[in-house]
Amino acid sequence: MELSGSVPALTAAYDVIRQPLGRILPRLSSVLAEAVPHRAAAELSTHCAHSPFKTHGDEDVVARLGAADLAPLLDSGVAGRPWQGVLTLAGAEHPVLAVRSDATPRGAVLLLVREDRSVLDPAVLSFVQALWDLVTSHVDRLAAEAVPGALARSRTAADTRARVIAELGEAHAAALTGMLGVLSSCRCRRAGSG
Repeated sequence: MELSGSVPALTAAYDVIRQPLGRILPRLSSVLAEAVPHRAAAELSTHCAHSPFKTHGDEDVVARLGAADLAPLLDSGVAGRPWQGVLTLAGAEHPVLAVRSDATPRGAVLLLVREDRSVLDPAVLSFVQALWDLVTSHVDRLAAEAVPGALARSRTAADTRARVIAELGEAHAAALTGMLGVLSSCRCRRAGSG
């Protein structure tokens, strides 16, 4: 078994999955940039209820991309078989690489808007597929395991928010009562002096 090429691939994979959730796609794009030169990256991840659609890269492209552009790729793509071709995205034709993963029950798709139409080597396609499967399963596991902790943090934040709102309401009521007392007192003195 040849392992010499595996170390850089494992290092790249580790570098991507150790990022905070909001930095995974930018780091994945950076890691893939040499093997698959691209202008933009987008993902549609059905396991992420908070932000299933994410983009990174050239603002001219990502500003006009939407989840609707990736949904057909998620529905028609075949996991394990990255697709190279040309798609109309953001109002223009672009060479792309679409990679679907079935590492989650409903799947996830990665789209790289490429710089050229060259045909990618099968080894590169295998690497991109394996890395996308790893990233997808990692994020899915984080989402599944984080639920109790996220719920506890959410409840704590909600309790704190409710307490602060109640305190602000009481302070506001006290301030209004004080102001009304002063105004009432002024009005009574004017009425008594006239």
